[in-house]
Amino acid sequence: MAWHEVKLGTLRKYLSARTKKTSGNREMAVFALVWKKSILWEMTELTWPALGMTGKDWKNKEAPRLVEVTDAMFEAVYAHADRILRD
Repeated sequence: MAWHEVKLGTLRKYLSARTKKTSGNREMAVFALVWKKSILWEMTELTWPALGMTGKDWKNKEAPRLVEVTDAMFEAVYAHADRILRD
């Protein structure tokens, strides 16, 4: 798409079509970053279509994962992790 063809509705349709909803939200975050950089690099003068919108207004709803890491799980990962991951 050309810059001028990307509208808020286009972004919303993309997000709605994604089967992995959280991944779609992450992709939009990257796309917003790319858009802002394109303004800095004078590739476009158009503002980000979702400017001023909060995530709850247009992004997919997310639910946090609730996982309790047991001592056994921690020890298993720690036993096989390299030093950087352990730190």
